[in-house]
Amino acid sequence: MLLHDQIENFFAALRLSLRANGIIRQNLFIWLGTVIVMMLAAILGLALLTLGVLAYEGGTVFVCLNGLRLLVGTGSG
Repeated sequence: MLLHDQIENFFAALRLSLRANGIIRQNLFIWLGTVIVMMLAAILGLALLTLGVLAYEGGTVFVCLNGLRLLVGTGSG
């Protein structure tokens, strides 16, 4: 359905998949970085649980907004 039976759309689909792959990697790095930093801060006693929750939820919002960039330029948004 993505190509609509037209081989010319193959390169657009390929670009979209490569872009999605890059954004997925960014999101994993952001999420994992936030978790590791807050876990180390909690272990060392440098951060309260409230700060950890806020950082985690803020990272979740950022990851969602970052993923929404895929809608730009695809004709879906």
